[in-house]
Amino acid sequence: MKKRKPNKPTNMGKSSNISWTGATWNIARGCHKVFDRHPVTGLKVSECEFCYMKRDAEGIFKFNHEQVRQTSTKSGGAFWLPLRLTEPAKVFTSSLTDFFHPHCDSFRHQAWQVIRQCPHHTFQILTKRPQNIAGRLPDDWGNGYPNVWLGVSAGYQHTAHKRVSILCDIPAKVRFVSAEPLLEEVDLSDYMPHLHWVIVGGESGNKTGKYRYRPCHLEWIGSLVEQCRAADVACWVKQLGTDLQDVLQLKARHATNPEEWPQSLRVQQFPA
Repeated sequence: MKKRKPNKPTNMGKSSNISWTGATWNIARGCHKVFDRHPVTGLKVSECEFCYMKRDAEGIFKFNHEQVRQTSTKSGGAFWLPLRLTEPAKVFTSSLTDFFHPHCDSFRHQAWQVIRQCPHHTFQILTKRPQNIAGRLPDDWGNGYPNVWLGVSAGYQHTAHKRVSILCDIPAKVRFVSAEPLLEEVDLSDYMPHLHWVIVGGESGNKTGKYRYRPCHLEWIGSLVEQCRAADVACWVKQLGTDLQDVLQLKARHATNPEEWPQSLRVQQFPA
């Protein structure tokens, strides 16, 4: 496996505390939970149950999280952020909404234009709605823009089967899966030949109140690390999560400090 350089957050424009990116660009704010029925329990579940977007909307940002609204397009507005980042950066695209949410249809073409104007950046687009991707790609997409990574979230095995299988059929220079929050053991081995990157992490949250956290096991994280290693796919362990912070009595909030993890899980790689 080729060595991969660690990410360096950009100091130009907005930075991010998300370890696997350098800046966060929001084309809109607001979203809606995606629900699926768990094949084993039969219960309706959502990886979005304790979504940080909704928490932040009710807390520090104060906006209606159930209404998808385009961010400011005024001069210097948030919508044009990548144009103000002169140094190359990895840009997590839309952390406060889903880039492929239908309510973004009226202005997504403007976002694609910004991406085309910024070939020096790498845009990391993550969605829980992969069924919407194919019909919402730009006409000149071809085999994928060189500066766009397409990814899906999958914290359950059944959502992995549903979403990753769709992603694998979409042309892209880099395809990735974010198994965060990881809510059960997930096997991605059938899809590894089509993937370039896997992010994995336990859920962050609080012990009380509305925005809590669900358990994660070291074995689940370790399994995905090993699957990536066997397939020579880059892996990024973002955090162990609040549950394991408590179980292992770690100091870093949400167990984000790799120095406190088992050696085998200290893996933070980007695609070659």
